[in-house]
Amino acid sequence: MPHPLDSLMYFTMPAEHHLSSGFPGFDPSIPLPVQLSAPDEGFKPDHLTAEMILAGILTVLAYDIDNAHIEYYRTLIRAVHPEIRTEMTEAAILKIHNGDFDLAEEIFLSLKGLDPEDRVTTLNLALLYDERADSLRTSGLDEDAEEYDNLAFEYYRASMTADPPIPDAFFNAGYFYLKQKNFRKARECLESYLELEDGTSETAKIRKERASSVIETIASRKLDDDLFKTAYDNIIMGNEEEALEKIRLFMESHAGVWNAWFLLGWALRRLERWEDGRAAFMKALELYNAALAESVEPDSSGGLTD
Repeated sequence: MPHPLDSLMYFTMPAEHHLSSGFPGFDPSIPLPVQLSAPDEGFKPDHLTAEMILAGILTVLAYDIDNAHIEYYRTLIRAVHPEIRTEMTEAAILKIHNGDFDLAEEIFLSLKGLDPEDRVTTLNLALLYDERADSLRTSGLDEDAEEYDNLAFEYYRASMTADPPIPDAFFNAGYFYLKQKNFRKARECLESYLELEDGTSETAKIRKERASSVIETIASRKLDDDLFKTAYDNIIMGNEEEALEKIRLFMESHAGVWNAWFLLGWALRRLERWEDGRAAFMKALELYNAALAESVEPDSSGGLTD
């Protein structure tokens, strides 16, 4: 699939060109990026439109952030579309809902190029990559999902450096870490969310209740215990025997934690100890059903931000 930069060309538009008046602050000495419909399409100056120039600028913002004229292009597009951030964010969210992750990513990357310090767009990229990883994992594409997990991690981490802080960044990062079974980081993020969130909307109320519930359950089940985390990390790294040792040590004090039995079954199955693994999974299911009312399984309570 061709990259958008493959169909980008530059045109030095003369001052007297009929399109120049549509770009406040236009400088005829600086070439304008023009987005063609295909890499092999020939450029015809007579067919040039303002939309082709704006599309070219968005491509530069998304994929050529070190362009020598990046500030000029930012100025042009803001002058032509003052509400571009709001409009494009809404468009990207719609694309995600329709499963068009590629176009949504391109839109958000353009907005990030427009304002690299915009931490709300950074958070939206994290949420996009997080959701895309879930979609890939559901389709059985675990390796591809891991790639997007890593991107989500980087963008969540960046979004949590915003000043002033964005409470939603900590809430959604908490659920991301929860899915990753990094319960300590999940708890820390959700505790930060509760400290920062001063909203009184129904959404804020529901999120605060959920965050409190997750924190309480992580604490009651000791899921942020070092032994539990080390066992999980060892399974991920393929060190199943070490994982068994750590999880059994953990279970000496926390035999009623269903997550621990699940880890035990996971490690045993990877060692091809099928019957032992099955017994551990069945115990995990029994304990899970008993504690279903206080489950902290990840849900879709997060969401993209306008």
